[in-house]
Amino acid sequence: MKIKLNFEPPWQLDIAPGWLAVIFVFGFFGNQALVMLMGGVIVVISHITGWENIGNVWLAPVCLLADMFFLSLVLAVYYLLNPRGRLMEKLGLRSFTKRDILTAIIFFAAAAIAVVAATGAWQWGLDTWHIPYAQEQDISSELRNAGPLLQVAFAIVTIILAPLFEELLFRRTLFGALLPLGTAGAVVGASLVFALVHFFLLGLPGLFLLGLAFQLSYLVSRNLAVPMAMHAVWNLSSFIITLAGWDI
Repeated sequence: MKIKLNFEPPWQLDIAPGWLAVIFVFGFFGNQALVMLMGGVIVVISHITGWENIGNVWLAPVCLLADMFFLSLVLAVYYLLNPRGRLMEKLGLRSFTKRDILTAIIFFAAAAIAVVAATGAWQWGLDTWHIPYAQEQDISSELRNAGPLLQVAFAIVTIILAPLFEELLFRRTLFGALLPLGTAGAVVGASLVFALVHFFLLGLPGLFLLGLAFQLSYLVSRNLAVPMAMHAVWNLSSFIITLAGWDI
């Protein structure tokens, strides 16, 4: 397959960058605020009841509810923006083709190699300069210590909802909001923000490269379902590795 990068927006119906910036801020920060609010309620309940493990029990359900709520709201906003309706055309989202599948495989493989190499080099640099860092994200330890039902909730959040919500926000919304900077600036900017908001120092370069791969796959395939699928498979792999306790 010959990969051709089309620098025209992958969607059929454009939306003003200002509106896209509002949608991103509303979707991302609104989601985070709701999680923090519900987390605060859980902390209060834990103090009242004396149940210290309630935070671990309710972390995944809280994230699940917040993601579902704001994913629905963001999609509704897209639908209601002029011209009303025609949601798939506004998102650049359609069913898969054989070319889409091949595009996803190529970019996924390239991303995996680049992420492993970059993370190894970055870790060496952090160790050399004696910069402290966490070996894994907090959600990984929470996942290993969770019971079966909570692990199912974690799986729904990380493998289904997070790829849908994050690709909609970063690859479509934030990228579109940054397009006035030029395509290259929008790709780099959206990928950088994607890496930074994970708040994981060790994974910073890997997440940036992953964001680049997701964004470029969208530009090549012109189908938001491609980075969504790649993101889901990546999170599924991480989910299995974490549960299995493999040190990779």
